[in-house]
Parts: sequence; C-alpha cells; structure tokens
Amino acid sequence: MSVLKQVSVFHFKSYDSEQKYRFSEKLNCIVGRNGSGKSALIDAICCALGFDLKRLRVSKYSELIT
Repeated sequence: MSVLKQVSVFHFKSYDSEQKYRFSEKLNCIVGRNGSGKSALIDAICCALGFDLKRLRVSKYSELIT
C-alpha cells in the first residue's frame, strides 16, 4: 500500500510561497476558510498523481502555475 507522506506546493494556483504539508498514515483532514487553498492543495496532489486536466478544472497546465 502506498502512503502520501508530504506535499510541497510552490507557485501552484493560489500558493505563491512554498508550503509543506505532512500527512499521517491514519487520518487526515484539510480545513480552512474560503480561499485558503484547500482545493488548490487537492489539485496539486491530483496533478502530481497524473490526473486528467479536466478534473483540475483547467484546459492547460500553464493555468496551474502562478
């Protein structure tokens, strides 16, 4: 079984500075106010895993980079 341990996001959608997120093997929850980057974090994970652009709500990869 594969486990996601950490994600580093930099210049991706709403992230203009580097942010690192560490994950537990047991339970993880992403919470925050509107516009805090929750969806962008999920999009970054999906992008790294090779999901189709349609699932990331963009038409080309350049739209993901700020």
